[in-house]
Amino acid sequence: MKKNILSSILFKIENNLANKWLNILYTIYINFRCLPFKQAVKFPIYIYGFPRFYSLLGEIICKGEIKSGMIKINVTKYNYGSPENSSQNTEICNFGKIIFNGPIYIGCGCKIVVSQDGILNLGPEIRCNNNSKISCFHKISIGRNTRLAHGVQIMDTNFHYSANLEKHIVYNYKGEINIGENCWLTNGCSIMKDSILPNNTIVASHSLVNKDFSSIKPGTLIGGIPAKPISENIYRIWNSELEKDIIDYFKNNPNKKIYQLPDWVNSNNI
Repeated sequence: MKKNILSSILFKIENNLANKWLNILYTIYINFRCLPFKQAVKFPIYIYGFPRFYSLLGEIICKGEIKSGMIKINVTKYNYGSPENSSQNTEICNFGKIIFNGPIYIGCGCKIVVSQDGILNLGPEIRCNNNSKISCFHKISIGRNTRLAHGVQIMDTNFHYSANLEKHIVYNYKGEINIGENCWLTNGCSIMKDSILPNNTIVASHSLVNKDFSSIKPGTLIGGIPAKPISENIYRIWNSELEKDIIDYFKNNPNKKIYQLPDWVNSNNI
């Protein structure tokens, strides 16, 4: 018993020492640097550790109900399970416009670049895991409750022009990206310009998305290089109670390969 108590205490100490702590000075600076005074005094943006702000010349807009700490940047503790390096710091370079529509968590080692003409529109309850990258030169919209696993990159630009000499044409190197609600972008996948993902889309690991998938059904798994539909009726489990039941089941039945979902589970409550 004493050993368990000591281990628990040591775990808390180790975890607190490893995590990035709230940086009061950075938090005060970014709120009053980027937000209207009436919003800034509520401190909706919390900064952890020592991220790098290469430019804050652009706009940061917070919509909806303003609450303290609703936007957390360079967070460690929410991403401790990631295999990526949580000791790295997030970088932000904003010359354009970043719109926060509610609470959002941005992990460590992320890089967010918004150019002068770029508009990055982020829905509420988005979680952006460690080492993800967003480059916005035109327009990127990400819907409510979408998850970016570690190492995801979202880029609405090719950065350079290339010429098709056979057709004698040059395509625009900038486009638009629209990602729906409740999507799951798994580790290492790339979402490129002109991509559209409907609600509840899952993108398989290390896939390349570079076109409009608005015609696929919600709950479709896509993957590959370039990505294409793989399976339908595949949903990430968002229901925390159901997820706990599944975790407990496999913990108590380690040799089992399949968990049979209860009859009440459907696409609206999963």
